[in-house]
Amino acid sequence: AKGGPQPATQSADDATAVLELVVNDPELDPYLKLGEPGRFPLKISGSALPAGLKLEKATKPVEIVAGPKDKKDPVLVFTEIEISGKKASVRYRYDIEGVRGSANLTKGQYGWELTNSRVIENK
Repeated sequence: AKGGPQPATQSADDATAVLELVVNDPELDPYLKLGEPGRFPLKISGSALPAGLKLEKATKPVEIVAGPKDKKDPVLVFTEIEISGKKASVRYRYDIEGVRGSANLTKGQYGWELTNSRVIENK
């Protein structure tokens, strides 16, 4: 099958690398508040997350959950994960802190890098 989809392993590796950078983004850290009860290890969810994803944040594996039960549930929800070639964009929201964020990444000679990110508080 010429010109078919990329092998799944590669895209899963790319997604893992991209999401690892996003969850470890210093811009996001102040909102995650991992020192507070129930916030650590970090929990994430999102329909676009690849199966078998393994991430680490602050020495503990990130937990992948079905989704936040309500706005008080500390779950980082990935709303969009787009990876094509050497570019990736990720969007997420963290309802308990009332923030949403976006990140753009580029794959360079040494792997993926975060090129820019921003976290916006929903007023």
